[in-house]
Amino acid sequence: MSVRTAPTATRCGERGTSLLGTAFGVAVLLTLTAFAADVGIGLWARSLVDAAASDAAREIAALPPDRSGPDRAAAAVSRARSSLGPFGDRVAMTVGATADAVTLRVTAPSLALLPRVAGGGSLVGGVDRTVVVRREDR
Repeated sequence: MSVRTAPTATRCGERGTSLLGTAFGVAVLLTLTAFAADVGIGLWARSLVDAAASDAAREIAALPPDRSGPDRAAAAVSRARSSLGPFGDRVAMTVGATADAVTLRVTAPSLALLPRVAGGGSLVGGVDRTVVVRREDR
């Protein structure tokens, strides 16, 4: 029984092709993983800022109108910003209150994992939202 081998002339022309295919596949996989992680970080930061703003607005609206002075609102905003950790220093919250409702406008820059050169900034974008919570009669 004899085993036939391919001629060496055809084998020499294919040297290194598996290395190129593997390197290209790994590069594509890493790129897709980085973009997925960037979107995930951006959505996580956005939902975290939204939740902190909603909690602060609800806390201010729960106070009776005669006891909801600027110092109480500032304390609620300060607690909300501190709950965001170091990212809270880059978040701006502005409170507006009437007898019927509390409005809290929150603006925050986008949070990106990839550098600007690679992705051009976050794919999700920053937060610019106004939370309105109605006061209930007590």
